[in-house]
Amino acid sequence: MSYELVYKLTHYPGFVYKSDDRYYFIGKNQFQEVDELDVKDSYELFHLFGREKNNLDTAQYFAKLRAYADMALTPPADPEGTKKKIEEFLDAMNPLEAALFGGQVTDFERCFEMFNGPMDEIKMD
Repeated sequence: MSYELVYKLTHYPGFVYKSDDRYYFIGKNQFQEVDELDVKDSYELFHLFGREKNNLDTAQYFAKLRAYADMALTPPADPEGTKKKIEEFLDAMNPLEAALFGGQVTDFERCFEMFNGPMDEIKMD
């Protein structure tokens, strides 16, 4: 498991990620499986349109996935519980799955900066 990846996921805003044909809302104080078909479809369309800088479809689906994740965030926040769930989730992955998942986080970072401006620099503890 990558501690850097755990740190990023526990500090980044929520987003939708996919692993082993399952979808998850993952982000700061958030880890839960996605059940809604609209969210899953939006995820697939987001990846279908690619990561072109001026692609309005990609921007639209990126914004939808961020909004879905924000709406799914339920209080009260449990940072330690969320961190533990994310660590267990990543520990269960084989090296190939972990690399593919890390690529999704990199896609999120690029798209966030492309469509929302610079992310605040995350300082590692």
